[in-house]
Amino acid sequence: RSLQYIIEKKDANFQCRLVYVHDTDTDAATLDAIVRSCPRLEHIYLDSPEAGILEKLRSVKLRRMKLYKFSSYELVGLMEHIGKSLYHLTVIKGYGPLEIDRLVRSCPNLIDLDFYMMDSLTFTGDNSFTNLQGLEILSSPIQKPSLRRFICHTTTLRRLAVDAVTFSDEDISSMVIEHDFYQLEDVWFTSAPYLSIASVEILMDRCPELQSVGQLSGWALTPDDVTLLRGILKSCNSSLVLSPASIFP
Repeated sequence: RSLQYIIEKKDANFQCRLVYVHDTDTDAATLDAIVRSCPRLEHIYLDSPEAGILEKLRSVKLRRMKLYKFSSYELVGLMEHIGKSLYHLTVIKGYGPLEIDRLVRSCPNLIDLDFYMMDSLTFTGDNSFTNLQGLEILSSPIQKPSLRRFICHTTTLRRLAVDAVTFSDEDISSMVIEHDFYQLEDVWFTSAPYLSIASVEILMDRCPELQSVGQLSGWALTPDDVTLLRGILKSCNSSLVLSPASIFP
């Protein structure tokens, strides 16, 4: 709002050196002022932007973007114009379905992608991000086939976090055997009721850079499994961290 005030009341040609802007309840006039007065803008966080205004960012070469309470349809439309310059995207509480495939086509250089509390996510394509290192999907419905396909086509991942998965041991085994996750360092499934010690072992075997696996209290592990894993880690002098620490002291 201060930028809007300066432009409207003080200096219509005002420009600043800001590279990051965080605005709440953004309206059209405010976003116009931000775009006009911040030629160096690289990172923006819009909390509850007014409907229909995201297109005003079409001329801005953003490297990072974070949105809260927004239209997924508007996001996809905007990415068709600015996606190539974007490296980090965090989206929270997007309204309406979001086709990840369309982000793949528009944002080929993404390094980090976070989905929180989205209405729904889908992925049906044969291509994914070629540089993506970090992926988080929390409280965002996505069907098992879509999630599996997305992960299998994104073998550059270093960090993978999904709060709830219905993968079986057979799913995990085929995923890491048929695809090379040679850079994967961290795997976090908060709730994975169908994954047993077999999935932990195959991840350890097939992912040479693996450093941490969790949240195993939400997996189908027995006390005997925990004891066995402790023994395996000690015998091979592994630095792998298994979470939570309460069951792996």
